[in-house]
Amino acid sequence: GVRACAAELGVDAAPALASLPDGELAFNAIALDAQGRPVPVLHSDLGFALMLQQPPAELIERELAAVMRPFPAGLMTGVGMVVANGAYADAALRPLFGPDRYHGAVVWSWQQALLAAGLARQLARGD
Repeated sequence: GVRACAAELGVDAAPALASLPDGELAFNAIALDAQGRPVPVLHSDLGFALMLQQPPAELIERELAAVMRPFPAGLMTGVGMVVANGAYADAALRPLFGPDRYHGAVVWSWQQALLAAGLARQLARGD
């Protein structure tokens, strides 16, 4: 979980743990495994939905809440939003989404720009 991931990466778990909701945590999985089960890796693909679709407000709120939490509970770090966060995955999967992986705990500026532009687009909606 979040505490174990923080320890593995040498980051302070306190802000991340404090940001977690009291109830159930929900976010879109990164993929499905071979048995069709969601792979619980938090990711930055929300920017695409915000930029290219008109998701319902409830989905936007849920996904933004997950993304905006401090890493490793969410995706936000002091230098920006990481691309993927394996904190909620099994311990065996977490290294596949570490800071040494292309699709891992790394910051891509274009993903941040996409999220910002998508948020602006959603805020301009008339509904």
